[in-house]
Amino acid sequence: MKKSSFIALSIALLLLSGCSSKDSSQPAPSEAPALQAATEAAAPSSSGGVLDLTKLSSTMVYSEVFNMLSSPDSYVGRTVKMSGTAACLANPETNKLYYACIIADATGCCAQGLEYVLPDGEPYPEVDANITVTGTFALYYENGYKCFHLVDATLST
Repeated sequence: MKKSSFIALSIALLLLSGCSSKDSSQPAPSEAPALQAATEAAAPSSSGGVLDLTKLSSTMVYSEVFNMLSSPDSYVGRTVKMSGTAACLANPETNKLYYACIIADATGCCAQGLEYVLPDGEPYPEVDANITVTGTFALYYENGYKCFHLVDATLST
């Protein structure tokens, strides 16, 4: 039972971590107006500013993270600050650990996450701890999949 729960959790976190095999840089037409409104409300006017998701309502944060997962290329190089719950996923094939900040929507029924990487030697928080993470949004490729994460991240609890 524990093994099947672990596998289910692993799959869920991988889906949340933002890897995809195709480049989906444009949202579906039905999503475009809502995503554009969320981005305009959340994003600073200059591309060099910090995208501070901690100041937004839970609905807006969830929308902005969804937009980041849907159109990651437009966020590359941006500094992102977000608060959520710490999560950790181990890939059993490679023994690599992935750490993510998970954000739930306003109703608590849906969640999305963003992987982050701390500088070497920095301790990662316990799973389920409330955290605030700040880092630079970056793309990388792993096993043929386009993935993204926050690099050079800093944590506060």
